[in-house]
Formats: sequence, structure tokens, C-alpha cells
Amino acid sequence: MEHHHSPAVSIHSKRDDAKTRGEAWAKHVNAKNAWHRLILTLDGGGIRGYSELLILQELMIRIVALEKKLYGQDIDINEVLPCHYFDYIWGTSTGGLIALMLGRLRMSVPQALDIYRTLGNSIFGSTRRKNVGGLNPFATKFKHYKLMEAVREITQKYCKIHSNCSGDDTLLWPDNSDRDVDNCWNICQSVCITARSAQGNSQAQPLRSYEYEHPGVLLSPDPYAGVQDLDLTIWEAARATSAAPFYFKMFEKVDQNGKARRYKDGGVLLNNPAEIARNEVMDRYATPHRVLPAVLLSIGTGVRKNTPFAELNEQQLAGKIRRDISFPKALWRKLKTSFTENKALFKHVLVRYTEGEAIHRNLRQSVANDHTWYRRLNVDEGLGEMKLGEWRAGSWYNPLTREHERHSGGTTLTKLETATKRYLDRKYVRNEHGIEWNLLPSEHLDQIAERLVHHRAERRKLVTTDDDRKKWHTHQGRWATGKRMDPWNDKSFDKPLVRPPPQANAS
Repeated sequence: MEHHHSPAVSIHSKRDDAKTRGEAWAKHVNAKNAWHRLILTLDGGGIRGYSELLILQELMIRIVALEKKLYGQDIDINEVLPCHYFDYIWGTSTGGLIALMLGRLRMSVPQALDIYRTLGNSIFGSTRRKNVGGLNPFATKFKHYKLMEAVREITQKYCKIHSNCSGDDTLLWPDNSDRDVDNCWNICQSVCITARSAQGNSQAQPLRSYEYEHPGVLLSPDPYAGVQDLDLTIWEAARATSAAPFYFKMFEKVDQNGKARRYKDGGVLLNNPAEIARNEVMDRYATPHRVLPAVLLSIGTGVRKNTPFAELNEQQLAGKIRRDISFPKALWRKLKTSFTENKALFKHVLVRYTEGEAIHRNLRQSVANDHTWYRRLNVDEGLGEMKLGEWRAGSWYNPLTREHERHSGGTTLTKLETATKRYLDRKYVRNEHGIEWNLLPSEHLDQIAERLVHHRAERRKLVTTDDDRKKWHTHQGRWATGKRMDPWNDKSFDKPLVRPPPQANAS
């Protein structure tokens, strides 16, 4: 009997080929592509955003090591700034809050992690008291003013523009650029996705730290550029992007004409902003040909294992809503009485909050599974079912004291840290959605870090004229204080701009 054998395909050979392609891409930076755009995008996911910061921390650790190894640059891990390596940081909901901290406020990852632990306690540590007189089925779980106050304090403490900041800085960067210098305004920009309500409808709306200028001819449809909210403060943008239904009250802004604008969590409509970020950045720099980003790193807040929502009946969907949002029993009984008419709303909300991986699949297919400019890191075990507002007390290992201590969110933080570490330390590749990455999470981080370090070095090497140095200084934040600096005599321009907060705000 003749036996027919299908050609053997070695998993190891596929992996080796992918790794080789990725390693070549990581080194391919030159004068021609040095200023091609570097984009970071961050999904929404409530407290699970802590995992995004942990992944970024690992990226920063690799960057510090490579700066020393390849270029002899000594940068402390507590000072290295993501805004020195990315041109745009986009985020939705909790990802939008992180984008504001790392981009607009130019904070380090350790600073953001510390803020996140503090915010978790002040915002998620206590819920609203129940209304014993009559429960509102659409009552919010947490007090929105705590988030507002917290972000104002963060802005005041980490503001890079005013020595005595009021906490009311605008999201829009003050324009201190020289318009005669081509692309001079290269400071890292933050973009938060919110959902803006108008005439009963909601539309995803990017809130930008820059004024968006349409290119002469859009190379792709841009449904998000019609309205620009240029008058929002940083804390207002944070409230707008994180006003999650059932968790925080919708944010309302009344303009000078007395007209109210209403915003809710961008995750309702667009929880993964990677695709919109790619499209806008490519359109913004079209000359007239589209130039792909040099890097688009998308980070998620945990993969969920869900039954397709279209297959859920009302009873199954109702149970899922209650588990995900943690309604009190009495409130839930009242809510169920009007469940049928609100079924479409709930299904829409929950589907959008969990469809980040669908956008990822689209992007993976668009790059033909090539291990180059588009990468996504997302913990796929242990976090997906964690509630947006989970905050449980318990033991937590403090990296500063190197001791275990009781923390108001210790159990939650430990769970996030353990799952993220397990994911990053993985020694085997996974097949996701029928698409093989063939690279370990740690290998993705290694290659991304090397590419970012080469970009920064190549940009620095291109400084040969006054205009070049102005462009470089802008990117490094040297004009963030609003002061013009001598473009040739600033010997410290390579070091991160991390100004200590005013003593009155130190704690």
C-alpha cells in the first residue's frame, strides 16, 4: 500500500523565520525613516489598565539596557520616559488616562504605576451608598468627583509648564513652536477616545493634545475629525474618556454659548484605538503618499473568553451583565423590569467593551502576518474576566520596600501582576484566532525596544542645523516649559525632563 505524507512543516522553522524577520526590522533605522511615526495605543479596561503599565515597564527596562549597551547612554529606569520614544500615545477609557499621564504630562512609568495604585484606592475603594428610598436602575457605582479631583491633583503635581500649576491646564499643548520650521512641533501627543452624545446618538470622538489639521486630500475616510473640542482641560478629558456606563456619571461640559456637550466612556464605541490611530497618523503625514508608522504598539487589558453575544438569550445576557457590572441585588431586580427594552443598549455596551481583539485581527490581516511595524501585547489568561472596578484588599509586594504589606487593593494588584508576569515570561508560542504570531511576548518586547532605541539615536544624529536641533528639542520636551532655549548650548538636552513636583504637593 502506498502511503502519501503531507509535507512536514516545522513549527520551529516558522518561528525562526519570524524571529529573523523581526530582528532585521528592529535594526532597520536610517536617516530616511528616522522620523517615521512611533505610535503607542492602549485599550480600555478599568483597573486592568494596570497590566498595560506593567507591560510598558518591561519595555522601558529593555530600553534602558539597550541605551547603555548600544549607545553608552546612562538613563535611570525611574527617569526614562515613554514620551521620548513615542510620537503619539492613544488610549480609550483607562488607556486614555494613561495616555494623558505618559504623553501630555510626560510622566515615567513608575510614576504612573504609583498613581494607578493611589487612584484605585480613592476611586474604586468605595462605592456609592445605596439609595434606600428608591433605586435608580441606571445609577452609577462610583463617585465621579473623586476621579475629577484626583486628575486635577495629578496635573498640578506633574505639570511641566507652570511652576505653580492650578491643575486646570488645557489638553491642547500651548503652541510654542516656530511655524517656519518644517514639522517642528514634534512633542509627544496624547489622544483620548470618548463617546460624544448628540441628539440621542453617540459617536466616537478623539480628544487631542494638538489641533488636527486635515491634509489636502484624505487618503482614508475620517469620521472622527469633524468636531474638535479644543477648550477641554486635562482633567476634563480624563473624565470624558473614562465615564463608563454604570460606573461613572456621564461628563457634561457647558461651553461659552451655554450649550452642553455630553461625553461617556470611549470604550462604549471604540475600546481598542489602534486602527483609528494608524489611519489618522498616516493621513496627517501623507505627502501625498501614505507612509506606514515605523512602530504601532497596541497593548490590551486582557483577552476575554466570551460566548458570542448574538447567541445569548435574554436570561443568559442578563446574567452576564450582572456578573460584569456587579449590580446590587435590589437594584438588579428593578433593572430587570425594564430589561427587554434596554436589551439592545446593554448588548451594544458589552460587545464594544470586549471587541478589542476583533480590531487586532483586522490589523494582523492587513499586515499579512508580517512581524514588523504592528505588534500587540495582551495578557490572554487570568485577567479577561476581571471586573472593570475590582478592588480587593490583601497582601501586596511593595517593590520599593521589598516587603509584603497590607494594601487596600493588594489582592487585585497581585492578581494583575502575577498574570502579566506569567504572560511576559511565557516560553511557548500560541495560535490566536487562526493567526500564528510565532514570537514570544518577550521577543516582541526585545524587538520593539531595539527599534525605538535606534530611532531615538538616529534622530539625535540628524542634529546638524539650528532647525534640526529645534525639532529634536521639541521632541525631547525642552520647550515644554514655554521657554526658548539656545539650540547649541544646552548640554543636558539628552536627559529626560522630569521636574520634581512642588514641595507643597509632595507626599
